[in-house]
Formats: sequence, C-alpha cells, structure tokens
Amino acid sequence: MIGGSHFMRNARTAPLFDLADLGEYPAMLEGGHTSIEGELYEISTQLFPALDEFEGVPKLFRRAIIELEDGTHAFAYLYSAGDLQNTPRIESGSWKLHVRKRPDTERSAALKQKS
Repeated sequence: MIGGSHFMRNARTAPLFDLADLGEYPAMLEGGHTSIEGELYEISTQLFPALDEFEGVPKLFRRAIIELEDGTHAFAYLYSAGDLQNTPRIESGSWKLHVRKRPDTERSAALKQKS
C-alpha cells in the first residue's frame, strides 16, 4: 500500500492513547495514557484516498493529526466504530511486541521469524 514511500523513522505517540487488540489488527483509541509505537512514512497526499479505503474510513477508522512524543505531529488512523470498553488493551503500546507474545498464529509466526 505504501510501497515506494519514504520511511522516515520509528516513532511513538504522546501518551494520549490506548491500543486495543481487535484480533487481526490493533486499534488506536483517543483518551488513553499510553504512548503507541509506530513508523513514520513520507507519503504523497494522492495516497490518502487508497489508505482511507484500506483502513475502513469512515466506517472503522478516521484519519487524524496526532501528537508524537517529541512534540511533532503526524497523521494516524484512530478507531471510530464504537465502544471497545471490554476489548483487551496492549499496555506496552507495541503491536509488534504484543503479537510476538500471543499464542501462535500465522501473523505471530511471521513476526517471530523476522526477529
């Protein structure tokens, strides 16, 4: 999806979010106290429509400008499809670490091989 886009750096959000485990993918939620781990890419604004569709905007997620821990800002996709109050949270803020620790699934096996 973002092939050809320039990887800038690894980053973490300001500690203003929660990360929920939806099974196959995570959901970043506003109003938490966790710093979420991610990657920053420089992308063309022409990719926004395709990324929005991939992320399920507006049904599942919405694109928003968020604050990073270093005070800069970036676009991210925040969950917007309803209440996740009873959904497990990822306290580390790291989806990759969380998936590696889960019982073997196809995705965790692939991530473990990359380690």
